[in-house]
Amino acid sequence: KLDQVGEQCFQENLLQAARSIFSHLGNHKRLASTCIRLRQYQEAVEAAKLAQKNATGVETWREVCFACVDAQQFRLAQQCGVNVVMREEELPGLVKYYVQRGYFDEVIALMEQAMRRENSHKGIYTELGSLYSNFREEKLLEHIKLFHKHIILPQLMSVCRQNEQWSAVCLLQTHKGDHQDAAYTMIDHADAWTHSAFKEAMSRVSSKGAVNRGVDFYVDQHPRLLSELLTSIGENVDNGDLIFRLKNRGLLWLARSYLLIVQEQAKQEIAEVNEAVVEILYEEEAVDELRRVIENYPKFEQVALAQKLEAHSLLAFRRLGSWVYTLNKRFQSAVAIAKKDRMYEDAMSAAAMSGESKLAEELLRYFALDKDIKSSERPGCFAACTYRCYDILSSDVVMELAWRAKLEEYAMPYKIQSTREYTTKVDDISREIAKINAELEQNKKISAAEKNLAP
Repeated sequence: KLDQVGEQCFQENLLQAARSIFSHLGNHKRLASTCIRLRQYQEAVEAAKLAQKNATGVETWREVCFACVDAQQFRLAQQCGVNVVMREEELPGLVKYYVQRGYFDEVIALMEQAMRRENSHKGIYTELGSLYSNFREEKLLEHIKLFHKHIILPQLMSVCRQNEQWSAVCLLQTHKGDHQDAAYTMIDHADAWTHSAFKEAMSRVSSKGAVNRGVDFYVDQHPRLLSELLTSIGENVDNGDLIFRLKNRGLLWLARSYLLIVQEQAKQEIAEVNEAVVEILYEEEAVDELRRVIENYPKFEQVALAQKLEAHSLLAFRRLGSWVYTLNKRFQSAVAIAKKDRMYEDAMSAAAMSGESKLAEELLRYFALDKDIKSSERPGCFAACTYRCYDILSSDVVMELAWRAKLEEYAMPYKIQSTREYTTKVDDISREIAKINAELEQNKKISAAEKNLAP
């Protein structure tokens, strides 16, 4: 038979004759093999194109591809290779053939070409990612970002782990949905960490252990960014536990911005957060901000704070302590602090707010007779106290102290006002009595008239 003759010619290296016979018979597979032996690679490719219609098409493509690679006819090899890799089972062998011969760029170009075909499969994207990982690392991350939906993620992740490409591993874990593993990868490998990626991963983690590990990582490695991290994962943060752990390490201030945000946004006041914010502001000596927090978020141990403020070295803080005592109706303590610091206006305000006559009279007595009061200050303080505490001072006490301290002149405004009030009260009472008497007289007249009319 003619095909046997063709095979005989091929075996005996009568290649031109074999070529003619196989071409005549339409045996494209053997024609391609013959052209390879003749080093007619373009003709071999053409024969492979015709052979692909047969069951042996992929074998022919593979044979021609490998022959072109060996002959370094890479353009022709690529034309053949893209048809080979469309069969997923053929992919590893083809890549291995290129790699073993050191043709890394050529196999990458082939895979990039194959990836553009409509019938490309996940294996191509994955194998190309592996090639990038091994030989062109600079293209790896972009490839993952663009084609992660087409990549077999665990397979490429394994390759990246072997190559210690932790940024790529982290990115693959993120696209796989393993956000906790991605966060742990960034914690364990500094080259994989970016602030934005870590925030994104942690925002999708609900495990308390993972959140605590992430917070500890930032405390140790990126302390200035801690508040920003906490703000992004706020829903998963146990604020009480966070405050406890930071406080034990003396690093509560790192969470300052976050705690202020929590304080403002909380539907109900959180005592632990208020306590922490107050402690931070106290340590920072931020007087105005501390006062604002005390006014707006009073749910915390205010008396304990007042005691700390009372012992502070700064006058502004001691004044604040006096004010806090006043808010908590500890007027005696508030007045004592103010007197000690010679902040007499604060003392008068606290005494007036107390509504306690005894406390007001003690303060007035202090202004009138105590030796700590400078003689130049005594008259003004005495007069001011009678004005500020007017409603709760007894006239006899005021006049007695004014007489004893020779301050009658400065008690005169109080005396005039109190006399005016007494006069007004007496006049009001007199008018009321007159009105009652008039009514009684009218009733008597009516009664007398009724008796006269009786039969």
